[in-house]
Parts: sequence; structure tokens; C-alpha cells
Amino acid sequence: MYCPKCKAEYSHDITQCAVCEVSLVDSLTSAIEPEDEPVELFKTPDIALLMVVKSVLESAGIPFWVRGEEGLHLFPMSLSGGFFNTTAYGAAVLVRREDLPDASKLLAGTAANQEGDE
Repeated sequence: MYCPKCKAEYSHDITQCAVCEVSLVDSLTSAIEPEDEPVELFKTPDIALLMVVKSVLESAGIPFWVRGEEGLHLFPMSLSGGFFNTTAYGAAVLVRREDLPDASKLLAGTAANQEGDE
């Protein structure tokens, strides 16, 4: 059993979170609310730039997810030379909605931010 607010795990015989005082759910996937869904921070077809963004977020302790990184490993180079539609190809970095302002500030003024604005 899990608390839908603080995500704490409880044994199956507990029905209410001791901290949040809300009813527990069977799985956290059923407890995800729309505002908890990750939002896109950055998208790039450049694997080197992706590695820099990941490093910056890791250093700041901001949790993130990457969607589409597998495809970049097939072509580990910048694809901005006109061979591919770079708006359709690439990896997207997602963060929690609550972390978006801080993560955006970290990337402000960097090459990652300038590419994301194109």
C-alpha cells in the first residue's frame, strides 16, 4: 500500500498514511495526478548536448527523465546538418512540474537553452 501524497510505502494491513492522514492506494501508478506528470524541459538531436544537460541536472539534484535517448545512440553526432528533421528527431528531457522553474534557470544562457529556443 502507498500514500498518494508522500509516496510512502506501508504494509498491506495499513489503510491510512500516518503522516498525511489520507487513504492509501494499491499502487503509485494509480496515485499519479496530472500535475505530477513530468513536463518537457528541453529537446535536442545532439547527444553531446544531452549529456551536458543531464550532468547539470544531476549536479543540481533535480530528478529528470529522458525520452528518446536510445535513438541518439544510433547516430551519436549532431544531426543539424540538414539530413534529418531535427524537430522530429531527438531526445526530450522531462522534469517534475515543480522543478521546471529551477531547471530552466540552470539552463538559461547556455547552448542547451539557445538550441531549445530554435
